[in-house]
Amino acid sequence: MINRVVVGVDGSPASVSALRYGAQEAALSGAPLWLLHALPPGGEAVYVRWPASVALCEARGDLARAELRAARDQALAGFTDSPEIVTRIVRGRPGAVLVAGADQEGDLLVLGSDARGVLRRGLSGSVHRHCLVHARCPVLITCLPESAGRRQRRPRPGAPSRTHQQ
Repeated sequence: MINRVVVGVDGSPASVSALRYGAQEAALSGAPLWLLHALPPGGEAVYVRWPASVALCEARGDLARAELRAARDQALAGFTDSPEIVTRIVRGRPGAVLVAGADQEGDLLVLGSDARGVLRRGLSGSVHRHCLVHARCPVLITCLPESAGRRQRRPRPGAPSRTHQQ
């Protein structure tokens, strides 16, 4: 039985896909949907020494709120069975924030992955690995098709065109 669905959201296409899946699970189970965004630590010493840099901290928080709102709006667009939604932005290492956020009995932690190459996954997969090892609840990792997470490459200015004219 699922009592709460917790989704890690960072604004990436993979996290939007995970959020969509989490919303479906929450609607089916009648559980609330928790959206967690980890704001990486760093800069606290700077804020103590130069108080004017507090504006930078606030700007990071504003950007995180905007990313979370955009991901939520994109994932839930056209969603008819909207569950109760709770959003949280927590400062800390993403893996630790997600594990701490999904610490209740009956939680389901949902994360997104974008089916990249083995090397790239090995470098960026530490959050997934941390959650799989340390979470006290089931962890579900959704996967985008390989082409869905790719961005279109734009030609460099002045670079030769790759299209052939006949």
